[in-house]
Amino acid sequence: MTEHVPVLIDEITAFLKDRQRGIKKILDCTIGLGGYSRAVLEELPDSRIWGLDHDEEALKRARENLAPFDGRFVLHQGNFADAPDIVGDDSPFDAILFDLGVSNLQISDGSRGFSFQRDGPQDMRMDPDSPFSAFDAVNRSSEKELADIFWKYGEERRSRQIARGIIRRRERDGDIFTTG
Repeated sequence: MTEHVPVLIDEITAFLKDRQRGIKKILDCTIGLGGYSRAVLEELPDSRIWGLDHDEEALKRARENLAPFDGRFVLHQGNFADAPDIVGDDSPFDAILFDLGVSNLQISDGSRGFSFQRDGPQDMRMDPDSPFSAFDAVNRSSEKELADIFWKYGEERRSRQIARGIIRRRERDGDIFTTG
């Protein structure tokens, strides 16, 4: 499986090192596999990381990746929008990191439903316990709702054509169960 490589890792660590005296508590709101946090923990020996991620599998991998820094990090499953409730009394933080988007971990694993390279279930949930999946969106949304989703979240110029194609396929074959 291809690992996610943080693209701005040198810039982030240089920025935080430049302010090292004041940077001790860092909230990584999208910890993923822990790439940024590992680099920060290596470069800033007095720092501690609080990491959040929706994806349980990513948190498991982050825990493994950060194991050499045991005692200097705390991981929580959840959405960064809920960070104030999740971290509670642990705030305030000296720095907050976000690495938004889908990682290679999700894209390369066809079973997650994020991959455009491998067939898999219509899922696309960062949190498998989340009640709404891509299956629900693809199979229960109207043509207009689908077009709006593709336009708003994917900036897809052909959103109406794609939505119309999905509706036609559903009418012909029934529910769409896979990404292929």
